[in-house]
Amino acid sequence: TARSARRIGPLLATVLVARGQIEEAERLLERAVALCEKRAPGGRDASSSLQRLGEFQLRLGRLDVAERHLRAALAILSELAPDSAEEAESSHALGVVLERQGRHEEALAFLRRSVEAIQAQSRRLAGSDDARVAFRAHYHEYHRDLEELLLNQARPEEAFGAVEASRARTLLALMTYRDLDLARDVSPELERERRRADAEHDRVLRRLGAARDAPQRASLRQELGQARRRQDEVRAKIRTAAPRLAAVRDPQPLDLAGVRRALAPGTLLLAYSLASERSRLYAVGPGPEDFSVSRLDIGEVALREEVRRFRESIQTTRGRLRRRALLDQSRRLGQILLSPIQAQLARAERVLIVPDGA
Repeated sequence: TARSARRIGPLLATVLVARGQIEEAERLLERAVALCEKRAPGGRDASSSLQRLGEFQLRLGRLDVAERHLRAALAILSELAPDSAEEAESSHALGVVLERQGRHEEALAFLRRSVEAIQAQSRRLAGSDDARVAFRAHYHEYHRDLEELLLNQARPEEAFGAVEASRARTLLALMTYRDLDLARDVSPELERERRRADAEHDRVLRRLGAARDAPQRASLRQELGQARRRQDEVRAKIRTAAPRLAAVRDPQPLDLAGVRRALAPGTLLLAYSLASERSRLYAVGPGPEDFSVSRLDIGEVALREEVRRFRESIQTTRGRLRRRALLDQSRRLGQILLSPIQAQLARAERVLIVPDGA
């Protein structure tokens, strides 16, 4: 069936690629697209198969072909699944294609679109706060790619905004929410209303994805708009009734200007962004116009290991010689994490550190 082809085709193609059977893998994915288009032209199965074929061509470096398939997938998804995870995935893949082609402004537009779709989906996702945390974390690298391209284009202030938007603040919010029991600020009736609105949104979105004819799709797009407006109305009620809960459940990221307004005079904010090979340190303050981005020549895994050893030494250190070794470790970590911003540190009255993932 078309659905089986959509689900199994990419797995079989991966096996064939691993065996060096590139042409066979390509034919398999193309057959999946043809089967899905025959069964339900312009449907969700077709968009999924087009996306997988586009990603396959991207891995092979066939950028023009990948672009064609990914644009076709997005044309369907913008109609049947707007602001969905699938739209985010296709937008991200197309952004990567365009970036490799040197079409940087177009690439930025699609990478932003992928991030915005993830943010919209996480806000509207039915289920628990844990589900929202897991969903955002799964697509964390999309924000990283947007940050990287903005920095490569010499747009550090926008990159800082992308980093702030990427931070899994929902995780900290969830911890705060549990510790303070902020849910008590919302009446059971309003919480049930929120869950009903979220469930109705997901129900309409599923029906839209399965719709086959244009009139039905048009009607369901109207229903989806109504469902989203209903969700917005309920969130507005929650913000009024329980502003503390709204702040942690649906946090709004700040751009550089917003962070500057929020910081007290003399405060130096250090925001870390860790990647696999190298990391970055964004410094805001202590002066009203102070802002810098510094590269740290250490990746996330290596830095976490340094921190693990340092914490272990703190817990086990006994005697003068071991204390000296602990001091050496401390200096090494300080050199890694703080050396690029020594001048700002010297002028700061206080330091606010935002770790990666906060």
